Amino acid sequence: MNLKIDLKAVAMYAWYWAKNIALSLDQLFNVLLWGDPDETLSRRAGRARDKGVGWACWLCSWLDAVDKRHCEKALERVNEEEGYNSVPQLISRWREEHGQRVLRAMRQL
Repeated sequence: MNLKIDLKAVAMYAWYWAKNIALSLDQLFNVLLWGDPDETLSRRAGRARDKGVGWACWLCSWLDAVDKRHCEKALERVNEEEGYNSVPQLISRWREEHGQRVLRAMRQL
């Protein structure tokens, strides 16, 4: 059996696999901190840094040392539903929906 291994292709697949693992860990850390599961912690930190939040400034500085403009590049990827699935947003929508039902039920009494 003649098996020719293309080392460049193997390296490319390994690199993309590693990037996907890093992305999933980034999203996991954001979720663990009550963030949107569809958003990375890097993007969240970039938005918070623009507002002057201390932890975000520190995190973005550290990430920028590893990958130049990391938080800025994360912010360049626009998602229209940004933050829609974060825990505070879900709780807020639930309160709005169920709060209206409670108010209607109380008015009927």
